[in-house]
Amino acid sequence: MNIFILQSLREFKITSNPVTAAVTFGIFGCIAAGFIYLNASQKVQNSNAVRTGKVDISKVLPRVSAAFMRICREYGLSHTEAAFLEYLFKIADIRPTEAFRAKDKINENFAAAYRVLKRENQDENADLKNTMSFFSIRNAVEYKNSLAIASRGSKNHLPRKYIRKESGAECVFYPVITTKVKNGLKTVIKLTVNNEKHKGILLNVSCGGCALSTSENIKPGGKMKLEFKAGRASVAALGNVLRVNKNTQGSVLHIQFLKVPARSMTALNAYIYGYND
Repeated sequence: MNIFILQSLREFKITSNPVTAAVTFGIFGCIAAGFIYLNASQKVQNSNAVRTGKVDISKVLPRVSAAFMRICREYGLSHTEAAFLEYLFKIADIRPTEAFRAKDKINENFAAAYRVLKRENQDENADLKNTMSFFSIRNAVEYKNSLAIASRGSKNHLPRKYIRKESGAECVFYPVITTKVKNGLKTVIKLTVNNEKHKGILLNVSCGGCALSTSENIKPGGKMKLEFKAGRASVAALGNVLRVNKNTQGSVLHIQFLKVPARSMTALNAYIYGYND
C-alpha cells in the first residue's frame, strides 16, 4: 500500500505559532519515517526469509514492474507469475525486460532462473509447488513462441503443445486393465496394473507423451504404466496407446500421457529443457 502522506500537507494551515508548526511537522515527519522504516524492514525480512528457506518464495514476491508486466501479458501470464519470474531473473542478474528479447537466449535465461530457484533452501512442498509453477510458465512461453513461428508459415499447421526431446533410454511398461465397477448408483472405472513386464526403447518424449520402440505385440487403445529415466531422475506415467506403427523390428507405440505425478513431471520438464545437464 502506497501512502504519500507528505503530499497532503498543502491541505493543512500552518499557524503563525512557530512551536505549533514545528510540532505539526514533527508529528507528520515521524509518521512518514515510521512507514518508510516498516516498509524497508519488511523487504529485508522477506529477503532473509527467502534465502534461509523459512517461507515460500511466492508469498514474498515484490510488485512486478509495469514494463515487464506488459511483456508477460503477451504470453498470457498472470501478475503473480510475472512477479515470480521477475524475481528469479533479477537474482540471476538478468534484466527482466531483456529476458525475452533474443529468442535464441530464452532457454538460457530460464536455465539461469531455474538454478536460482533450486538454489533456494526451501522446504520440500514449497520447492515442488514453485518448480511446477516455473515449468508451467516455461511451457506457456515456449508454446506462444511456437505459435508465432507457425503463423509465419502454413496456416494449417499448428505447433505441438509441448516440445519433444530425442531419447534412447530404456523403458519398461506394464499393461493396465480397465474394469467397470458399480459404486452405489454410479459406475466407476477401475485401473489395475498388470505385473507382466515389457521392455522398450524410448525414442522421444515430451510432457504430453512419448514414442517407444518394442518387440512386443501391443494394440492401440490400451493403457499402460511406463517407467523410464529422464536424465538422472526416474519418471513414472500412466499412458494411452494412441496408435501403433509396425516395422521389421517390431512396433513403434505413440503414447499420450494421461497422468504423471508432480515430481515426475518436474523431472521430465527439467530433462527436456536440459536444465539438469
